[in-house]
Amino acid sequence: MSWQHDKLAWKVNMPSSRKIVLLVLCHLADEHGFSFPSVDTIAKRAGVKRRQCQRLLRELEHEGLVSVVGNASGGARSRDYRVDLLALRKRAADDTGVKLSPVSCVTPLPVSPKRRPPVVGVTRTTNHTHQPDPPLPDEPAIAAIDWSFLPQLDEEQRSVVVRLLNGVDQASHQDLVDELAGALRASAIRGPWGGWFAAVAAKARTGGFTPHHALAVRKERGTRAHLEVEQRARRLELLRWQDPEVKAKGQAAMQAAIADITSIFARGDK
Repeated sequence: MSWQHDKLAWKVNMPSSRKIVLLVLCHLADEHGFSFPSVDTIAKRAGVKRRQCQRLLRELEHEGLVSVVGNASGGARSRDYRVDLLALRKRAADDTGVKLSPVSCVTPLPVSPKRRPPVVGVTRTTNHTHQPDPPLPDEPAIAAIDWSFLPQLDEEQRSVVVRLLNGVDQASHQDLVDELAGALRASAIRGPWGGWFAAVAAKARTGGFTPHHALAVRKERGTRAHLEVEQRARRLELLRWQDPEVKAKGQAAMQAAIADITSIFARGDK
């Protein structure tokens, strides 16, 4: 969460439903105002219907407080939003009548151009240098991540983690996720965890990452796995003894042993 954006959003005078949507975006944004929740997530957290949420987002865009800075056409993943800190500060100052101290300007990300339908029979040549959104890690790598030590992260927040892992060696993915889990557990992160994790991922890309908080998480995972193996072995043994055939063989062996002991005592009496 960006406390600067959140604090200013509370000072803006606007209808309550639109203000709640703005507060949700600020709550999910990093320190630069960038946020990528889905419309369904925003609507759920704001307590509004999906279609109403889409209308409120458009209104915030028209007011210049929010802009779409990536994946403008939607599709497979959520749009990338940015809450404009300068516009938000100016609006808060106008609404409260209090002059606020200036802030440094943040360079916005390039906005993805809207797709236009092709013109039949016309070949177009373009020299634009727009770069596509960076690809996500391979699906097998994402599926291999164990999120059990990060139950506090929802689906959208996990997608942020996955995007930040882009470019990191697949063998280090779990270590970085464990480092985040251990740091959150130890309350070792000051400020938004997204910025902290981005810095850790940057170190991993250059080979400068050394697990620290991840060590405790790794040890606990090993302990859990050992206990699960023991419990599974006990369950299998119990099921084996509950099998009628196994039970019949066990009873036959017991009766044979009793017969042998009885015969030994009988020969001793003679």
